[in-house]
Amino acid sequence: MDISPIYSLFTYLPLRVLSPLKVRDIPDQKVDVWVHCSSLGEIMAAKPLVEGFLKRGYKLLVSVFTGSGVNKAAELWGTRATIIRFPLDSRFHLKQIVEKMEPKVFVNLETELWPNLLSIVRERGMSSFLVNARISEKNFKRSMLLKRTYKKMLSTFTKIFSQSQEDRERLVKLGADPKKVIVSGNIKIDSVETDISFIEKKSLSILGEDFVVMFASMREKEEPIVFDLSEKILNEILSSRVVLAPRHLERLSVITKELERRGLAFSLWSDGRVLSTRVLIIDTLGELRRLYGIADVVVMGGTLVPYGGHNVLEAIAAKKVVIVGPYFQNIKEEVLQLMDQGGVIRVNTIGGVFEIILSLYQHRDALDSVAQNAFKWLISRKGISEKILEEILVYLEKH
Repeated sequence: MDISPIYSLFTYLPLRVLSPLKVRDIPDQKVDVWVHCSSLGEIMAAKPLVEGFLKRGYKLLVSVFTGSGVNKAAELWGTRATIIRFPLDSRFHLKQIVEKMEPKVFVNLETELWPNLLSIVRERGMSSFLVNARISEKNFKRSMLLKRTYKKMLSTFTKIFSQSQEDRERLVKLGADPKKVIVSGNIKIDSVETDISFIEKKSLSILGEDFVVMFASMREKEEPIVFDLSEKILNEILSSRVVLAPRHLERLSVITKELERRGLAFSLWSDGRVLSTRVLIIDTLGELRRLYGIADVVVMGGTLVPYGGHNVLEAIAAKKVVIVGPYFQNIKEEVLQLMDQGGVIRVNTIGGVFEIILSLYQHRDALDSVAQNAFKWLISRKGISEKILEEILVYLEKH
């Protein structure tokens, strides 16, 4: 069943009223390309692509669903592109946007698809592209219940660039034209900076020989596992330090109370830049990327319990050894390729995490080998955005 006509009818008034974008705030200026992103993550992924359009002199509209994404887009391109808040798929507002701004090409980042948005793009006859498309197994099963709706939405796109062969196969099963779906890889690789100024151990008064284990993007259900591992690391590796980087800072009070209950003294990153305890908690946003510099080993969050895993690319860019647990379906393609290159360590059971950490401590010469393998893989994969850009430009230049 295709529910898009019903959706359009019953959401017309509610979305028009609830839209965070006011009609008066829609700029009355022409653009060449409309890039739509869901959130901050997609903005960062889109950065090389957007920069490529701007470098070539094209006028851009960037719409973003979340407030944090809008703020980041404004920070990056506020004087060079038009940034607006996505109007909650309000057909009324979307029609105003295309009538006032007349974009020639539409680019949708990843696979958050909006029926009214894609309907308007189809009606307008715009060349449109789905970039960095991925669909998890969980979302695929849900989406198959609305296969006819997804087939209609996917038919909008002139070309679809999927992250992996598995993503391509799922998109085709949902109704995408196989001839239109190209496996391009993950464009987030291009947005990962490898030459930033990473924070070093000495700047936190950590000795060079101290062994630092970071639990990055730690999720709520992983906390008991991480606390147990932290105690074991600190007790059995005397020159060790532990860094905890929670994915969601609202968990901070729970985390600090549990550490206090266990008698583990800790420092907060926000309190100062000298680590006076063996445990450091990163309690500010935007610092993790640079703080990878102090780690010897990074245990990636979301992989110890069934969350699916978080981005390993920034840790690899810092030339750090990354350990992933059994659950990495969200980053499957990258992890499998890295494993093939000897650039990441996969642990099949939670019980094996400490043994791997202890082995790396005892054989620290292995750290550089694994990290270098991963870094070489990262560098070799760059350039995906430029290839996609060249494909889109063929259609843009026709207008």
